[in-house]
Amino acid sequence: VYEEFARQLQNGDTAIEIGVWLGRSIIYLAQELQRQGKTGVRLFALDNFQGEMGQVDHLETVAANNGNMRPAFEENLARCGVADMITIVDSDSAAAASQFSDGSMAMVFIDAAHEYEPVCRDLRAWLPKIKPGGIFAGHDHDHEPVARAVREIVGPVKTVGNVWLR
Repeated sequence: VYEEFARQLQNGDTAIEIGVWLGRSIIYLAQELQRQGKTGVRLFALDNFQGEMGQVDHLETVAANNGNMRPAFEENLARCGVADMITIVDSDSAAAASQFSDGSMAMVFIDAAHEYEPVCRDLRAWLPKIKPGGIFAGHDHDHEPVARAVREIVGPVKTVGNVWLR
């Protein structure tokens, strides 16, 4: 799906991934944009870099990284040659939405929380940010609390594996 996202994004567009962990997917998107010659897309990576409460493997990994995943994320961006393409927003997801104008985002990809209420909060905060014809998508549609929140707030979506797209 990231190859298709890159095809749809144009120079001058703004896109954000919410919940980046160590950066695998946003790095892939940035590299695909490079391959397609679209280095003028503004990419934002939003995370609090503390892991998700209730996810034991997240908390253990965060603890092993001195309580914060951001340095590891930044190292991955630099190692993969995309650090200059991605602006990091170190914040709570829904709170950070106020930094962006409604209708300003060509793509919002949500892959943060997995519990129902936090997913609802993210969806409500970010849905207005999508410009007409923009991409609103997310991960973990195979996780019932995520799927339920998406059904209730976004409505019918297309799924590709465990990715949902509106």
